[in-house]
Amino acid sequence: MFYHIELSDKRNEYLNDLLKGRECARTSYVFSPARKLSPENIAELQDNSIVYGGMQNKEIIDLCTKKQITYYNFLADSEFAVKNARLTAEALLPDLISCHDKSIYEYRILLLGAGRVAQATARLLTKLGLQFIVCTFDKKEHMFALLYCDNVIHGNELSDNIKDFDTIINTIPAPVLTNIADHIEKGTVIIEVASAHCLGDITKRRQLCPLDITYIPAPALPSKYSAYSAAELMFDFIMSHRI
Repeated sequence: MFYHIELSDKRNEYLNDLLKGRECARTSYVFSPARKLSPENIAELQDNSIVYGGMQNKEIIDLCTKKQITYYNFLADSEFAVKNARLTAEALLPDLISCHDKSIYEYRILLLGAGRVAQATARLLTKLGLQFIVCTFDKKEHMFALLYCDNVIHGNELSDNIKDFDTIINTIPAPVLTNIADHIEKGTVIIEVASAHCLGDITKRRQLCPLDITYIPAPALPSKYSAYSAAELMFDFIMSHRI
């Protein structure tokens, strides 16, 4: 039996080359870590198979269980998640550098979140000598963020401070800016790294366009700028989780 890889992006195309000719004990399917599967997707999979993919909701996992499908989540593995976060932070740079017609050292950057991607991004921004502030919405995360950033604010303070920034990098998969969107300064650029939009649904985002706010969706960045390295991460994970 061989691996069935969804060729949804360049990362998976490289992975297909790396896995070519390798056999597995059970029928195995591989999806991008950023891919959200639907019940229809699960219905098409063979019973008693193996699936490698990203974070899925309870409904999808339950459907897998009913079909005796073994599901391996790339992002649940700490080593994979940390290395993937580094690739994501690195891949932010092209969008960050090009989003304003001025030097990045003049940017007023707000980094939303305190997870792995936010930590990797904060570390990279620090190495570049850029000034930025981290905002978290959880008390424990707030204290933890102080370990890698001197300037940290809580989400409760954001409505009073949001106008101070012209560049927002979001890593939180939740509509955390929806209620204060009207306070965002004209000309601000929002780089959306998270899987869920910080401004909520598309209607809300479209309402912001007349205010001259630029919204840059930036999902699955490793597949765009470091596809081969990202494929190697997936390959190593699969090889260590074979049955």
